[in-house]
Amino acid sequence: MCLDKKIIQSVKEDLKLIVVNQKALVYLTMYLDKKITQSVKECNTTKDLWDALVEKIEGNLDMRESRKEMLNGEFNMFNDIQGESIESIIDSFEALNTNMRSVGIICEVGEINKKLLNSIPYTWNGNVTT
Repeated sequence: MCLDKKIIQSVKEDLKLIVVNQKALVYLTMYLDKKITQSVKECNTTKDLWDALVEKIEGNLDMRESRKEMLNGEFNMFNDIQGESIESIIDSFEALNTNMRSVGIICEVGEINKKLLNSIPYTWNGNVTT
């Protein structure tokens, strides 16, 4: 009798999880664009939907690796543009650093500081601040 209660309790918990998953799936698909919804309609769980969306947005493994290489190249080639303000340089650098972190490229603080300091113009130009 005790075993039956445990089995029934386990089945009830499983059913609750299924209902929660289905509700989450409905809510997520409800807010997606129709074009995206059509391409992910075969997803039966929120995990499947999430994985499909990540692949659709971020691309497959080759595309992600290509993006990492591109961001590494941008970081290595980062430099100031003639006449660009210090604020603009810092904003561009922060955006690049954020994009790098979003794909899993983590640089050491010293390397980041060195790159930023080297990208700032060596000579002060009064026109840059105005």
